[in-house]
Amino acid sequence: MESTVLLAALAIVSACVALLGWVIKFLFTKILPVIENLVKVTELNTEATKSSDTYLRERNGRDIHFHENIMKSLLVIQEGAKNQQVAEQTVEHQTVNKQS
Repeated sequence: MESTVLLAALAIVSACVALLGWVIKFLFTKILPVIENLVKVTELNTEATKSSDTYLRERNGRDIHFHENIMKSLLVIQEGAKNQQVAEQTVEHQTVNKQS
């Protein structure tokens, strides 16, 4: 009787170990491609970040001069707009056609 109980307990433990092994194998077959894809995406992201850093380092300081030129041009346009005189206009009839 003792050997039967011991044999049954051994069978249950063996079945549990086999089931656990199968579950681990199943999970690894599902997770491994995801992990490999994550590694590839991380490498691409690192490459893009390094490329962006290189570009920004090369561009550093150039934007200040560009901004100064834009501001000077805007001030010239603003002064020109202040000096323009607009003649007064009267509109008696106005028709608005809507396009269908």
